[in-house]
Amino acid sequence: MFSNMKNKIREKTGSELPKLSLAQKSGIGRHSRQGSETSLSSLDPQPKEEPSPMPVSPNEIVLADGKTLTPKELSKLSKREDEWRSRLEKRDMEWAKKLEKRETELTKLMEEKETEWRKQEQKMTEDLLRQTRELKEALKMAEDSKRKICQYQEDKDQLEGFQTQEIAKLKHLLLAKEQENSENVAALKEATSSLASLRSEVIRLRPFEERISNFQDDIECLRHSSEKERWAMASKLAKSEEQVRHLERRVAVLTQRSEAECIALGFKLTVDERVQALLGERTKLERQLEEAHVELSDIKATWSNQIKSLETQVERLSRQAGEEGGERRRAEVKIKELESLLEAEVKEKDKLMGRVERISAERDNLAQELKKIAQDVAVAKSDSIDMTARVAEAERMCAEMAERCEVLQAELENERCKETDDVRERVAELNARVDRQQYELEEERQKHAALEAQLEKEKREKDDALLRNAQVSQEVEIAKQDLRAQLREADELYKKHLSLEKKLVDKTQECERVQNELSSLKVTVAEMESQFVDKGKERELRAKLSDLEAQLTDRNKNIRVLQQRLADMKKTLQRELKGVDPGGGGGGGGG
Repeated sequence: MFSNMKNKIREKTGSELPKLSLAQKSGIGRHSRQGSETSLSSLDPQPKEEPSPMPVSPNEIVLADGKTLTPKELSKLSKREDEWRSRLEKRDMEWAKKLEKRETELTKLMEEKETEWRKQEQKMTEDLLRQTRELKEALKMAEDSKRKICQYQEDKDQLEGFQTQEIAKLKHLLLAKEQENSENVAALKEATSSLASLRSEVIRLRPFEERISNFQDDIECLRHSSEKERWAMASKLAKSEEQVRHLERRVAVLTQRSEAECIALGFKLTVDERVQALLGERTKLERQLEEAHVELSDIKATWSNQIKSLETQVERLSRQAGEEGGERRRAEVKIKELESLLEAEVKEKDKLMGRVERISAERDNLAQELKKIAQDVAVAKSDSIDMTARVAEAERMCAEMAERCEVLQAELENERCKETDDVRERVAELNARVDRQQYELEEERQKHAALEAQLEKEKREKDDALLRNAQVSQEVEIAKQDLRAQLREADELYKKHLSLEKKLVDKTQECERVQNELSSLKVTVAEMESQFVDKGKERELRAKLSDLEAQLTDRNKNIRVLQQRLADMKKTLQRELKGVDPGGGGGGGGG
C-alpha cells in the first residue's frame, strides 16, 4: 500500500520524495543564515536608490529610518546574531533528531498499516468472492423462485379458470334453481289460492248440502206419504173395483132376471123354477165370492211383497246414508292430511330458500377469497420482481460498495428467508384453501344433487297436486252443475209433487164422487130390484157403468204413470246424490 502511494505521488509530482538527512539540516542552517543575512541586509546603511542627506563616519551605520548604529551596537548585534545562530543550530539539531525519530516511527507505522491493509485487502477480496458466490446462489435461487412463482401463477390462473367455470356453473344452476323455486312458489301460491277458494266453495256448499239432505228427507217423507196415499188409493180403488164388479154381477143377475122375465112375458114362473133360479144365482154368487177371496189373497200377497221391497229399500237407504257419512268423514280426514302435507311443503320450501341463501353467501365468500388469493399472488409477484431488481442492483454495485456487502448480504439473506417463508406459507395456505374449496365444491355438488332430487320430487308432487287440483276443480264444477241441476229438478219435483198432491186430492174427490155415485147406483139397483125399471134406464146405467169403468182404468193408468215417474225421479235423485257425495269428498280431498 505504501509503495502504491509513493508510486502515485511520483506519478503526480514527477519526482521522488526527499529523504530527511543531514543535508536537510545544513540546508536549514543555510536558510537561517540567509534569513539573518537578509535581516542584516535589511539593516544595510547604504540603500541603492536613497542617498543619505547627512555625512556619517565610516564606523557608523545609518539605518533606513534614519537611526545610526555605533560600533558597540554593531558588536552587540553581531554577538546577538551569533547567539541566535547557535540557538538555531541547536534547534535544528533537535528537530533533525525528532524528524528522524518520527520518520522511523512513520516507516514502521506505514509498514504495519501496509501489512494490515494487505491483510484487509485479501480478506475483502475473499469476502467479495464469497459474497459474489452467495449473490450468484441467491440469484439462482431467485430465478428458481421466480420460475416456481410463474409456474404457481400459471397453476393459479388455471385453477381460477376452473373455479370461475365451476362458479359460473353454480351460478347458472342457482339461477335455474331460483327460477324453479320461484315457479314452485308461484305454483304453491296458486295452489293455496285455489285451496282457499275451494275451502270457501266447500263452506259455501255446506248449507246446500244441508238443504239437499233436508230435500232428501222431504222427498223421503213425501215418498212415504205418497206410498201410503197410493196404497190407500189402491185399496180404495180395489174396493171400488170390487164394488163395481159386485154391482156388475148384480146387474148381470138382474139383467138375466129381466131377460128371463121378458122372455117369459105373460108366463108365470112356478115356485120350483124360481127356486132353481135363486139356487143358480146363489151358486154363482158363491163362486164369485170364492173368486173375490182368491183375489183378496193375491192382493195380500202382492202387498206383503211390496212391504218387503219397501223395507229393503229403507234398509238400503239407511246403509247408503251410513256410507255417505263414512265417506264424508274420510273426506274430512283426507282434507286434514292434505292440509298437513301443504304445511310440510311450505316448511320445506322455507328450508330450501334458506339453503339457497346460504349457498349464495358461501358463493360470495368464495369470490372474496379468490380476490384475496389474487391480491396475495400479485403481492408475491411484486415481491419477486423487487427481489430480482435488488439482486441486479446488488450485482451492479458490488464493486463500488464493498464495505456494504455484509449488510446487503444479511439483508438479502433475511429478505430471502422471509420471502421464501412467506411464499411457502402462502403456498401452503393457498393449497389449504384450494383443498377446502374443492371439499366445499364437492359438498356443494352433493347438496346440489340432493336439491335436484328433492326438486324433482317436489316437481312430481307439484304436478300431482296440480292434476289433483284440476280434477278437483273439474269435479267441483261438475258437482256444482249437478247440484244446480238437482236443485232445479228438486224444485220441479217439488212442484210435481204439489201437482200430484192436487191430482191425488182430485182423484180422492173423484173416488168419493164415484163412491157416492156407486152408493146412488146401489140405491138405484135396490130400487130396480124392488121395481122393474124400463130398458132405457138400464141402458143409461150400463152406459154410466162403462163410463165409470173407463174413467177408473184411465185414472189407474195415470196413477201408474205417475208412480213410475216418481220412482224414476227418486232413482235419479239417489244416483245424483251419490255422485255429488263422492265428488264433494274428492273436492275436499283435493283441497
